[in-house]
Amino acid sequence: MALKDAYNWGMKNVVNPVMGISEYYAPTKAVAAPSSYQLKDRGVQLTDADIQAIRPLLYGEVSNRTPDKQMLEANVILNTALNRMKAYKEKGMNKTLADVISMPNQYQAYGGTQYQQYANPVDAPSIAKKKKVDAIVDALHGQIKSGVYPDITQGAYYYIHNPDRTISYDNKRPLFAQ
Repeated sequence: MALKDAYNWGMKNVVNPVMGISEYYAPTKAVAAPSSYQLKDRGVQLTDADIQAIRPLLYGEVSNRTPDKQMLEANVILNTALNRMKAYKEKGMNKTLADVISMPNQYQAYGGTQYQQYANPVDAPSIAKKKKVDAIVDALHGQIKSGVYPDITQGAYYYIHNPDRTISYDNKRPLFAQ
């Protein structure tokens, strides 16, 4: 192949008349960094991905609560997870909210049937439940965006469902084995 033929072949195969040369040399598009929120009172940082990660967990966890107690349960779960994030950070192990909630044997609903159902609710009650959970998480997200999210559990890593359907915080049980 002569030099002229190689040049013509290259031009025909590199410069597409439909796309033009700019498609091949277009600058890469910047991707916005995910939003993050520093919780000043906890010393931890959350991202929008963390907020998304909590949705299916809460879908499974708040299902056994009456509507008037669902926000309370969501607050307790999120607070215990944030307290765990803080404890891990203090030990030099930075964990995301998704890391914390996905640890084995920590949150009962994680990975379960209802957790899975969040992504694809199949009937009217589960669709309504998803809307309710999304509204709860959106409200929590609004509080988190402010930079301060009050700890209603007094530093607890665990909580207990009592037979009378109340919730107790176990702020004496350590997160790490002594």
